[in-house]
Amino acid sequence: MLKSKEEWVVARNQQRNWETLLQVISLRAQPLKIVGPRKVDVVKFSGVNRSVNAWKFNFEIEHAGVFRYENDELGKLVEDANGVPMLTGLNESLDLPPYISTKDSLINTYFEMQL
Repeated sequence: MLKSKEEWVVARNQQRNWETLLQVISLRAQPLKIVGPRKVDVVKFSGVNRSVNAWKFNFEIEHAGVFRYENDELGKLVEDANGVPMLTGLNESLDLPPYISTKDSLINTYFEMQL
């Protein structure tokens, strides 16, 4: 249960970021069987060699290859997501840009396939 208006605002903005990411995925596919988001610890992320808090979620899609671009299974998803604005100041453990960065030197979002 949230204790204050400030906590509610942070939680709502985290939800907005989650909804934005789902909308990016939905540009090309309907995400199914969504699990998450959930907090995880990442030891090395975006070139930083220390433990940071991160969000992880899983989803499935019906059509394999919908995100494929040339030799990259997720190339179109990486392109679609890069530069999409995100809200910050939500208890991040790193100083990150206010947008999804999938290709720059300070990557704050990555996608991976699980077979």
